[in-house]
Amino acid sequence: QIQPDLILMDIRLSGEMDGVAAADRIRSQYEIPVVFLTAYADDETIQRAKVTDPFGYILKPFEPAKLRSSIEIALYKHSMDKKLRASEQRFRTLAASAPVGIFESDSQGNCTYVNKKWCQFAGIPSEEAMGDGWITAVHPEDRDSCLEVWNNRAQVGDDFSMEFRLMTPGGKVTWVFLHLKPLLDETNSNIGYIGTITDITSRKEFEEERLTTKKLESIGILAGGIAHDFNNLLSVITGNLSMLKLDTALAPKQSVMLDHIEKATTQAAELAQKLITFSKGGWLNKKKLDLSQIIGDTIHHFFPSLKESSRLTLDIQHHPLFFIGDETQLKQVLINIIQNASEALKSKLILSRNDRQIDIRAEYIDNPEEN
Repeated sequence: QIQPDLILMDIRLSGEMDGVAAADRIRSQYEIPVVFLTAYADDETIQRAKVTDPFGYILKPFEPAKLRSSIEIALYKHSMDKKLRASEQRFRTLAASAPVGIFESDSQGNCTYVNKKWCQFAGIPSEEAMGDGWITAVHPEDRDSCLEVWNNRAQVGDDFSMEFRLMTPGGKVTWVFLHLKPLLDETNSNIGYIGTITDITSRKEFEEERLTTKKLESIGILAGGIAHDFNNLLSVITGNLSMLKLDTALAPKQSVMLDHIEKATTQAAELAQKLITFSKGGWLNKKKLDLSQIIGDTIHHFFPSLKESSRLTLDIQHHPLFFIGDETQLKQVLINIIQNASEALKSKLILSRNDRQIDIRAEYIDNPEEN
């Protein structure tokens, strides 16, 4: 009721509860410092009293000066303990709400503490991270390198940093930047480590995008060079075709074949020009096109005949199907689709012994400007 600042407690009390049990109850419920004032100094009593964490143990008979100094020291020690607990509580609150992962380990790397953010990165509760459980949160491809760095750097007692990946049990991967600092005791001996991990996934993705961009730039330069050489070869083919078509002795069937070759060469030249445009970072050549005509021309020029076991069905409306796009790109896509379908259906032919069939359908688009 009176909430004293300190209690002087005798060991022997009237009633069933002795001073040791009373001090233990007071410590757990009220956090009031207790100083034992007793005539008993046997080992059993002292060992029981130690468990209650007393702030002093004074034997009777005592001197008033000694009692006074013991009380002052107990009050001071209790005040320091309260400040230490408040400081620890502030650290826990700060660590729990920090936007970075915080962890602590002993000198052997066994985890003793992780905060909430660390658990979010790892996808496991703090209990599973204790001891060497934290290793399971490291991406399987990075575990060996992490342990190697630990053995080479952390055991020496140095500060160090590294980047690696954490992976949750559900498969979510997070790139993190780790900074580790040793904890030293009063003799400057290493007693453990405290570290932080920061999410650097966005930075890693940006670096990967930059690398991809550089690769694409290199591919563009290579494609441009190849396209120029390819154009030179096409010029030779085109020139010879022009000479051949001047031959009046050509049969009608041969003239048709030369027309097909000439159209294919023109298509190849357009494709080469697209490669050159791509290498220079240019845009697609978009214009108003008729899808029906493009499909018909592509099938006629590039697939004039199919194997007997193949069948290609066209279901295209007779009126124009206009849209805005790049003619060369569309023709190339259409060729790829048909070729891929044909290749994929080869396995179907083997398994079911049915004829291969490719169906192509086109539907009318009302507004070519929006589609």
